[in-house]
Amino acid sequence: ARVEQIDNPINGAKKEYFPLRKRLKRECCSTTVILTLIICVLAAVGGIFFLRVVLSVFNFGSYFVSIINAVQIQIFNYIYGMAAEKLTLWENHETDTQYEVLFDC
Repeated sequence: ARVEQIDNPINGAKKEYFPLRKRLKRECCSTTVILTLIICVLAAVGGIFFLRVVLSVFNFGSYFVSIINAVQIQIFNYIYGMAAEKLTLWENHETDTQYEVLFDC
């Protein structure tokens, strides 16, 4: 992330500064990505419910749908973990504490 050098108002030394406008723009993009992922999860869950209804006539249908549901949970868990880490790092938080708090959310 490209940061600017500004004078520290307290001691006059140079300090790295990431402009608020850029930070807000990145946070908006991150929110959009997360909302898109949530919509994908809702669509997958809806598809699983539909599949459960369609396959309910077969004896093995419930087991099959349960396996698909478990796989879907693992896949989205992996995707969310990667996205959360990359997006939080991309937002370029000023301190490690800010990074950790927002990453845990």
